[in-house]
Amino acid sequence: MKTALLQLARTLSWRLCLAAVALALPMYANADDKPAEQPKEIDASDPTRIVTFIGIGPKTTRYTDGSNIDELRVNATVGIGAKDMIIAEFGYGRNTGEDKRGWTNTQIRHFHLFRMDNTIPRGYRGWGSSIEVNLAGDLRGMDGQQSLAIGGSPAFALGNDWDIYPIVMVLNSWDRYFAYYNGGGINFSPLLTKKLDWWDGAFVAFWLQYNRFFWGNLSGNGGGQLQMTLSGKFTPTLIWRLQGFTMFDKDFRGYDHINGFDPRPRNAAFLRLESYF
Repeated sequence: MKTALLQLARTLSWRLCLAAVALALPMYANADDKPAEQPKEIDASDPTRIVTFIGIGPKTTRYTDGSNIDELRVNATVGIGAKDMIIAEFGYGRNTGEDKRGWTNTQIRHFHLFRMDNTIPRGYRGWGSSIEVNLAGDLRGMDGQQSLAIGGSPAFALGNDWDIYPIVMVLNSWDRYFAYYNGGGINFSPLLTKKLDWWDGAFVAFWLQYNRFFWGNLSGNGGGQLQMTLSGKFTPTLIWRLQGFTMFDKDFRGYDHINGFDPRPRNAAFLRLESYF
C-alpha cells in the first residue's frame, strides 16, 4: 500500500510540475498582445486558431491479444493573448487484460502563432511553433516512453475548403520518469482537413503521425499512426469529434530500453465533446 501511494505521488508530481512549466511558457510573448477574441464562427478544423475550450470523452484502444484499454480523456485548452495557447490532455482508465487501473496519457503543449492570414483562399497562410511533452502512463502499452518535441507548422490553403498543416518537430525520447535516454529523431505529421456541408460545422481530417529516430538506441526505427476525424456542431459553441486511430510499423508508446517494443498492433476509437468559451 505504501509503495502504491509513493508511486501515485511521484506520478502526480511529474504531471503537476509539467503543468506549471507549461503555464509559464507564454511569458515570453509580447505583453502588448490584445486578448484573443473568439471567432464568430468557431472553426474546429483549424489547429492554429487561438481558442479556449474544455473537452471530455471516452476512448478505447484494442490490442491484438484481446485486451483493451478503456479510458476517459480530458482536454483543457486555454488561449492566452492573441498568439499563445496551452493544451493539456490527461487520460485515466483500465486495462481489461490485467484488470489494472491507472493513468494512460499526459500531454502538455504550448503553441505560439507567429503570423496567420486565414482570409487567403489558396496558398501559404502563415505558421506557428509548438513545444510538446508526453508522459508515460501506468498501463501496459502506454507505460514506455516520455518524449519532448520542439518544432512548427506552416499552414496552406489548397482551395475548395481543403487545408494542410505539414507539422515537423525534433523529437527526443526517454524511458518512464526520464530514467534513460533512448534517442532522438524527427516527427513528421501532415494534417489534411476538408470542410463539408453535410451538417453544421462538418469537417473531416486525416492526420498521419510518423516518428523516425536517427540517434541513440532507437536509431533506425520508425513508426506512427493514422488518425481520422469526423466532426460537427451541436450548437455554435458545443462541438463533437469522432476519431479513429490505426497503428503502423513500430509502436513507441510501449517501448523501453530493457523490454523493447510492444509487439501487439493496436487500433483505437475516441468520441469527444468540446465546450468553447
